[in-house]
Amino acid sequence: MPTLLLTIFLIQLSIHLINTIGASTLNELLWTLYTRAPLSTTSQPMHEQTRLRREVVRLKREMAATSAQDNFARWAKIRREHDKALARHDELAATNNSFRSKFNTYASATRWISTNGLRLFLQFWHARTAVFRLPLKLVLINLD
Repeated sequence: MPTLLLTIFLIQLSIHLINTIGASTLNELLWTLYTRAPLSTTSQPMHEQTRLRREVVRLKREMAATSAQDNFARWAKIRREHDKALARHDELAATNNSFRSKFNTYASATRWISTNGLRLFLQFWHARTAVFRLPLKLVLINLD
C-alpha cells in the first residue's frame, strides 16, 4: 500500500497536470476516444453526422454550379435533396450535441471527484495523521 505522502503527491501532480493541460482539452480527448471506440453507442451516429455533412456540402456545391433559370427542374431536385439532408443533419447534430453535453458533465464530475474530492477526503480522514516523521535527533528543541 502506498504511503500517505506518496498518495498526496500523486493526487497533487494529477491536479497540476489537469490544470496545465486544461479541463476542456482533456474533455475533448476523452470525447474523441469515446466516439472512436468500436463498441461505443455514439460512434455510429457521429459517423452518420459526418457523412451527412459531406453530402450537404456536395449538394450545396452542385446547386451553386447549376443555373436556377436554365435548369430549374434539376436545380429544384437538388434543392429538395439538400433541404432533406440538411434537416436530417441538423436533427442528428442536435442529438449528438445533447449527448456530448451530458458526457462533458459526467467527465467533469468524475474528474473532480477523482482529484479534488479524493484530496478533500484524505485531508478529512487523515487530519491528525503525521505525513512524515522527523528523527528525534534532528529536532533541536529539547522536549523535556
